[in-house]
Amino acid sequence: MFTIEKPLYFLLLLLIPLFVVVRHYYLNWQRKKQLEFGNPIALQKIVKFTTVNHEQIRFILFLTILFFSILALVNPKFGAEKNSITAQGVEVVFALDVSKSMLCKDVSPNRLERAKQIISQLVDQLDAERMGMVAYAGNAYPVLPMTTDYALAKMYLQTINTDLISSQGTAINTALKTGVDFFDNPNAGKVLILLSDGEDHEEAAEKAAIYAKDKEVKVLTIGIGTPQGGPIYFIDEYGEPQVKKDKEGKEVVTKLQETVLENIAKNASGSYIYANQTDEVVALVKKEIQSMKKATVKSQQVAQQKSQFQWFLGVALVLFLLDVFFIENKLFSFTQRNKREKNE
Repeated sequence: MFTIEKPLYFLLLLLIPLFVVVRHYYLNWQRKKQLEFGNPIALQKIVKFTTVNHEQIRFILFLTILFFSILALVNPKFGAEKNSITAQGVEVVFALDVSKSMLCKDVSPNRLERAKQIISQLVDQLDAERMGMVAYAGNAYPVLPMTTDYALAKMYLQTINTDLISSQGTAINTALKTGVDFFDNPNAGKVLILLSDGEDHEEAAEKAAIYAKDKEVKVLTIGIGTPQGGPIYFIDEYGEPQVKKDKEGKEVVTKLQETVLENIAKNASGSYIYANQTDEVVALVKKEIQSMKKATVKSQQVAQQKSQFQWFLGVALVLFLLDVFFIENKLFSFTQRNKREKNE
């Protein structure tokens, strides 16, 4: 794969034709001035050893140096490779609630987007931790397998929405079991981070939390929403904004169920965190992860593409040195010889 880091610098290539045009008009002006000075035959005798060819060579060299310098500035990148990464870390699985109640706007911009913001910032704080991701509503599905490729994780995170799972509802117990079974390193500390508004339509989450404890998985629950709650906004099949209503035509109000999330965390020897301030949530979760048992983590990770600017910069430097130490000196020697012959 080939990419350009700073394509805007390609605009500098317009300097090359500009310099050509300017030099063309300058040479025409210079030629006219020489003709005004004297007869062309007399001028040719005065300037016996002309340096026009050398000036042309230096000008072409200057344009070539400029061209390669611009290529260095745009910094072409290519040559990705796979590296084996070995480090100390824990395993982290995010379980994200994608039920329709997460579209409630009692937190800005809505519950789901707030949860995704928290996950994104937590991923930025990870060091050598392997992470995976599960999305759940009426059922739970793996979204991202265990990996240390955080850039890939954030890309997958942006694709998650409430249409990801067709079966609606909130099956926290299924999410917990799916998340617990996601871990594959028996020696590493394991933490399952569940982000939800706590609405549980199956009421079996506490048993699943005990299952997580038996598997030595710490569960951190993060409450998204407010106890006062709010209506559920969604876009219908015609692209029109709607508010969810019950069978009687009344607006459905969804509220943060903190008690459910607190009991899950308690039964899994974990902690409940209210997502009031994103920075505080990130700091608390980071502290929990740092306190856990770390194990050697080995994985394959695709390295970033290599910058190739140094090759173009090297060519420009070599041509510059060639101009300074060879062509300019040769031009100087021609001038000196011209003076000596005139003196003779």
